[in-house]
Amino acid sequence: MNKKIYWIGGGVLAAAVVFYLIGRNTAPVPAPPSPDGDATKGLVYSSLADQVYNAMNGWGTDENVIYNVFSQLNSQYDFDSLSTAYGTRVLSSGFLNPFGGYTGGLSDSVKRELSNSQLAQANSLLFKKGIKTL
Repeated sequence: MNKKIYWIGGGVLAAAVVFYLIGRNTAPVPAPPSPDGDATKGLVYSSLADQVYNAMNGWGTDENVIYNVFSQLNSQYDFDSLSTAYGTRVLSSGFLNPFGGYTGGLSDSVKRELSNSQLAQANSLLFKKGIKTL
């Protein structure tokens, strides 16, 4: 009988964690206005953040999308705005993955998703433009 109680309790706890994660607000924060006052740049950062997220979410990572987005950044301001637009998001590891997902910001998520050599390539793109590396 005690084993049944543990199984039921464990199932209730797992369900509570799932409902907590589903109910969390992980929507990205709008990017700050650009120094030159161009309000449309916030939309561009949001779109780039979505591209990076979609490249990492689910099974596998499309590192070429991350490289492409990073190559479009021209300054530390651009990277910071991208990071702000990305906010904190939940990355899924795939539908049947028993290890679940990961919640984090842009830098932590990219570091977690890319191999060492892929991260070195991404950092190289940022470093060439004077952007702090991940």
